[in-house]
Amino acid sequence: MKRDGISGLARFAVAWLFLTRVPLPVRVNLPDGAADAQGGKSDGMIPLAATVAAWPVVGLGIGVASGGALWAAAMLGLPPLAAAFLGLAV
Repeated sequence: MKRDGISGLARFAVAWLFLTRVPLPVRVNLPDGAADAQGGKSDGMIPLAATVAAWPVVGLGIGVASGGALWAAAMLGLPPLAAAFLGLAV
């Protein structure tokens, strides 16, 4: 859904980049002209306030990944402390 000319994927990507340290292979949130110099297309800077609706989705993804790593470590028979460290490392 586009609101104010910003796609939902661009909103999610900016929220992901803001809330995590995991890079994405897409070029979003570049100022006008910066993406053209890098061979891409940009709609300009996306305000962070416009991405707030995507924050729960990003949190859900992070929680599922971390919980899955914790569950897998526990099922492999790792000690609880080691499983907890593995869950936090993801």
